[in-house]
Amino acid sequence: MPHKLTPIHQAFFNLLKKKKYSEISIAEIAAYAHIGRRTFYLHYENKLQLYDELLGDFIEYHINPFIFSDTAENNLRDKLRIVIQEIDKFMDVALCLFDPDCPKTADSHLMTLLDEQQKKHENEGFFLRRFENPKTQRHYNHLICENLISNIYFILENRDMDREALLDEMCKALDTISQYYRISA
Repeated sequence: MPHKLTPIHQAFFNLLKKKKYSEISIAEIAAYAHIGRRTFYLHYENKLQLYDELLGDFIEYHINPFIFSDTAENNLRDKLRIVIQEIDKFMDVALCLFDPDCPKTADSHLMTLLDEQQKKHENEGFFLRRFENPKTQRHYNHLICENLISNIYFILENRDMDREALLDEMCKALDTISQYYRISA
């Protein structure tokens, strides 16, 4: 991740590399960070808040710039290729944050990013389709987020798979969602 990790972040990552999320205690995080539990609680209410912050940062720095921003290539395949490269580059972090034992909060981060991008842009790009019916819009955004998260898990589970074949599979899934909404919208 591009920004400097605090001792609390680093301690948490080191523990996630060794143990399941559910097995890590606040006391362990504090001990690894060389701080007291009270100091931990000055920064975070609980372990989930720390995890959520790290996951949000990962998505903001390694997914958002390539999928949702104007600076990314407009071609969906190129965007997903860059996401694969980013996940490959930060595989150890991604494996920790997207471990099946960890809380499933990635979808809320992606939904927030989609909502923010929706407000910035009217009708640009694959992910930023606008529907008159707010329920349809929310459903579409939710499907895109779930698919992106599924793709991240797919990348992590298929680390040895040829990257072009992986990319083909990811594009097929997103194209299916897009085609459905082009027909039914």
